[in-house]
Amino acid sequence: MNRAAAARLLAYLLAMLVAIAPALAPHDPARATTDGWREPLRKADAALTSGHPRAAQQDWEQAFRVAIQARTPEALLDVGRAYLTIGEAVHDRSTAVGRARRLFLMSLFRARDRRDGLGVAAAAAAFAALGDRELADRGFEIAIAVATRYGDEASRERIGALRARGHG
Repeated sequence: MNRAAAARLLAYLLAMLVAIAPALAPHDPARATTDGWREPLRKADAALTSGHPRAAQQDWEQAFRVAIQARTPEALLDVGRAYLTIGEAVHDRSTAVGRARRLFLMSLFRARDRRDGLGVAAAAAAFAALGDRELADRGFEIAIAVATRYGDEASRERIGALRARGHG
């Protein structure tokens, strides 16, 4: 192998390592259970109530960063729901709904990856609240499949009740 080919191979391997490094990082359960996104969301709500939408946006951005690091579906749902109000105040309804929808989708995938049927159902209910019946239906189907696959009959029943409420 000549020098140029070896350099290209090394560059390729380094790029691959950088791309997969986050997946190889050890998972810290203490960090995953943190609810550190809640305080910035409370501050954002207070700022919005006081008529300071830009300050609310900044607090929301802090909550968003913590929620991404927390790696929990619940954090992403909370931050997404909060953005519906904050995003509309700072930008417009379309922008707010688009960003919330992306966060709800991230939450759904994280819950599915954790084999958390109820977490998937919570994300599906968030889509239903947006009026996105297609994604809500698909999310509830995934939630039921997850609960069925892992033999969680109690969750299947709760998912059915959530689905009925979301479409009722």
